[in-house]
Amino acid sequence: MGCDGLVALNKIFILMVDTSLKSPHSDLVHESQVAVQETPITWRFHHIPGHQDESGIFPLDRWASLNVQADLQAKIFRQQLSLSYDPKSLSLPNKQLSIWLQENKLIKNKKHLLLQWIHGPETTQWWVQQKRITETTKTLVDWKALSQAFKLSKLSRRIGIQKHTSGFCSVGKMVVRWNLRTNDSCPRCGAPEDTAHIWRCPHPAAMPNLEPALI
Repeated sequence: MGCDGLVALNKIFILMVDTSLKSPHSDLVHESQVAVQETPITWRFHHIPGHQDESGIFPLDRWASLNVQADLQAKIFRQQLSLSYDPKSLSLPNKQLSIWLQENKLIKNKKHLLLQWIHGPETTQWWVQQKRITETTKTLVDWKALSQAFKLSKLSRRIGIQKHTSGFCSVGKMVVRWNLRTNDSCPRCGAPEDTAHIWRCPHPAAMPNLEPALI
C-alpha cells in the first residue's frame, strides 16, 4: 500500500500507537489498525512524497502517478460528500468514539477545545439567564484569571466550588428538593437558604464559622 502520510503509516503499521482520545485522529487510526489486524493478507507499505505533480519534475513514476490520482479522487469525493449529506452520519464499524463540536470534528487538543467551549460565552450567558450575573457584570469578571486560579486549586476545593456556584449542595433549597426536609429555612436566621444566603446570612453566629472556611 502506498501513502503520502508518513506519520499515518508509522502509527498504523509500525508504532501501533495508543488510540486514546488524547491522540490526533484517534478514531481513524484505531479503525485502520483494526482493519490491518483482521485482514488475512500480509500488508506492506511504501511512503510516497506527496504533490510530486507540483514539483515540475516529470515523468512521474508509477507510485507518484497513482498518488496524484488518489489525491484528486479524494478531493472529488469529499466535495460530493459535503453536498449530499451530513458527514456526521458516517459511522465507524468498530465504534471508536469521534467527537464533534457543532459542525466540526475535533481532531486534536480535544479536551482543551471542549473545555474552552463549555466554559465560554454560552456558559456565561446561562449564568445571565439564571439571574446570577447580569450582562454588565459578566464583562467585569476576569475569566482568564479565574480559570488559572481554579486549575491551581486542589481537586476537593474545585469540586466544592462547582457545587456551591451551581447551587447543587446541601442548602435548604436543595434538601427540600431532595425530600430530606420540609422547608428551606436557614437554621440560624430562618430566611430561605440557598448558596447566596450562605455569604449573606445576618445571624451573628454565621460569620465566625464562615471566616475559617475562606482561608
